[in-house]
Parts: sequence; C-alpha cells; structure tokens
Amino acid sequence: MLPREKLFRLGFANLSIQDLLAILIGTGGSNTNVFDLAEYVYNKLLGTSYIKNGISLNLLEELKVSLLNIKSLGKVKTSRVLAAFELARRYSNAQMGTRIKKAEDIITLMHFLVNKRNEYVYG
Repeated sequence: MLPREKLFRLGFANLSIQDLLAILIGTGGSNTNVFDLAEYVYNKLLGTSYIKNGISLNLLEELKVSLLNIKSLGKVKTSRVLAAFELARRYSNAQMGTRIKKAEDIITLMHFLVNKRNEYVYG
C-alpha cells in the first residue's frame, strides 16, 4: 500500500517517518524510487540524534545543505521537506508557551483526540 493510501485508510499515526518523507518528496530520482530515497534521507539525516533536541534555524540551514547534496532531491523536494520541518518548528514554539492551569486547558491542547477510539501515548 502506498503511503498516501495508508494515510487515508489508516491515519497519520500508522505511517512511519519514511512514509511521511515519501509523501513529502513525492517522486524518486532517475536511478531510485521514492521509497528508497525517503529511507536514505531518514537514515542519513533524520534517523540519528540530529534533530532530537528540537529544530532550530541553524539546524534547518544545515539540513538544507545536506539535503541539497543528495543527488535525487534537488531544490523542489528539499524545499518540501524543509517546509514541513519549519511548520513543525513554528508549531512547537507556539506550544511551548502554553501553560496548564486547570483541567479544561488540557481539552484545548488535546482537542485532536476527541473522536479517537483507541488509546494513544504522546510524549
């Protein structure tokens, strides 16, 4: 099943990071398919402790240089991946200022879980 199909059938929680990267990258290169390319990007750059301490602007610049050095990516595919990281960085920064003062504050932060049928662990 293609990652895009998995997304619509099973939801985001059931996609691997490689699947998400394959969706962002879109297509492979002349000598590689999108799955191998996503796996390579993950193993080379993202599967390490490279981004475990958060995403900074400096890290995005380093990531940009590293991604552009991967033969099959190019500027368009690199910009998609970087844009996703920038969105995550901005969202994360916005959430850092949130304080929980009463039980109702949790409902605001966890609104996306309202219609879920299974338990999920977030951390």
